[in-house]
Order: sequence, then structure tokens, then C-alpha cells
Amino acid sequence: MSGYPALRLTVLCEIGTRGLLGAVFGPPENGETVQAAGLLPQLTPQMLLLADRAFDGDDFLRAVAETGSQFLVRLCAHRCPAALAVLSDGSYLTRLRGLRVRIIAADITCGDIETVSASTEHRWFRQDRSSHGSTVLDL
Repeated sequence: MSGYPALRLTVLCEIGTRGLLGAVFGPPENGETVQAAGLLPQLTPQMLLLADRAFDGDDFLRAVAETGSQFLVRLCAHRCPAALAVLSDGSYLTRLRGLRVRIIAADITCGDIETVSASTEHRWFRQDRSSHGSTVLDL
């Protein structure tokens, strides 16, 4: 820490236009998900939230789902949710504290990751193995 006050900034932005939809400022002691919870009212059912693994907590995912928006979130490596039903594309359905989600495993060029999706309709998605195994949304 320096002699200057520290501040944490958490933002919600639109990927296509890079437009800022909302921002929350606070002390660094506030975690990212604490601040991100203040941005959830900006989400609508027409949105798809993309988030990294710091945002894969069950309570946060449930709060996102309650907004009606879809989400695609990278899971922490230590999470191993049980497969309740395996879908034809290799993804599977599970429950995270009662929230029904779909797990999509993807091999990104920097390593293996798993993502969790609010969509349980596997027909909405396809995996494009030709682009280094990354998951491609096909809405």
C-alpha cells in the first residue's frame, strides 16, 4: 500500500459497444462479488452476463439468476459439481445449492476450464472444436 487511499472499482460493461452500464466504488476490503451485487439491478432478462471465476459463488450465481439474465461464468478449478444428467454435446446438468445449471467444459489455449451456464437447453449451444476447443455460444 502507498500513502494514498486505495479504492476498488467494479464495473458492468457491454462487450460489443464497450458501453459502461454501471460502476461501484468502495474500499479494497469489499470483495469483488460484494461490489458486483450492487450492479445486479442493471441486468435484464435480455442480457448474457460473462464473468470470470471470482464470480462463481453459489449465492452470487443465484442472485444473477434471480435477475432473469442468462450467465456464462468460468468456474474455479477446485469445483467439481456432480453430473445429474449428461447432455448429447458432452455438457451436463447439475445443481449448485438448488440452482439448476449446465456445466460446459472447454479447453482454452491457456489450459482447461469449466463454465457454468444458466441455460439448460443444450440445443442453444454448440462446441466448436476447430477453434482450439473453446466454447462458442450459438444463440
